[in-house]
Amino acid sequence: MQEKVKALLESLAIFTLVVLLARAILAVSCLQGETQEILRRYLSYAPVLTISLLLLTAMRRNLVDYGFSFRQLDWQLKIAAVSIPPMLMVSLVLSLVGWADWEQSMLVAVAEVGALCVIVWLVKRQPGPEIVLMLGLILIPRAGLPTPAPALDIPSIISRVVYSLIFVALGEEILFRGHIQSRLSKAFGHPYQFGGVNWGWGIVITSLLFGLWHVLNPWNPFLGRWELAWPWGLWTFFCGLILGTIREKTGGVWAPAILHAVINL
Repeated sequence: MQEKVKALLESLAIFTLVVLLARAILAVSCLQGETQEILRRYLSYAPVLTISLLLLTAMRRNLVDYGFSFRQLDWQLKIAAVSIPPMLMVSLVLSLVGWADWEQSMLVAVAEVGALCVIVWLVKRQPGPEIVLMLGLILIPRAGLPTPAPALDIPSIISRVVYSLIFVALGEEILFRGHIQSRLSKAFGHPYQFGGVNWGWGIVITSLLFGLWHVLNPWNPFLGRWELAWPWGLWTFFCGLILGTIREKTGGVWAPAILHAVINL
């Protein structure tokens, strides 16, 4: 029990630290304009991308235990590849339905439950050579690119893609599935199985924090903003369950980061 309490406190502490640092950076920034806005977002996500790695290194934790390993990278990429089609369907539902209110969020959550079941079934099979085709789909933004082609602002698009893929997708996976889920799963264990994947309370608690992270998106006490986006937290909780399951299946953060990127694009 003592180890579980320590793991919970550490997870809550790192979560709170990153949230407050990100909001503080947004509050002190005086940057204006589209280009400056992108830079401001980069800066606000820097703690998400770096704080966990710095703390784990300072505490002399084995980074491999926290999913930062390139061992069997081909296996991790294959699992990501066969999981991409269900995640693209979730992305499509997000594009068509939205997530601003409870009804929309519940529809997305239902789609995610279906995607989770399909993914668990798919990863039980041996992934085949479709990896190149599936990974190529990651480069196709799901919606929102301006048209016609001559009017495209290529540098701005590249900047947004880098921000979405590296700072948001990879950064959040380092924080949640890398640091928090690994710490909690070590303390709470994996007493259950879901489709051959080891499961435990670490996945659930991490997904709750992942949902809360998105609930807090409009919240910034340094700017006097107290709004909370509760519907956003519902569907991101179920998204966290998918990403957490893939984290346990592959033993790394790279496959969840790829699937997270699919949702973001």
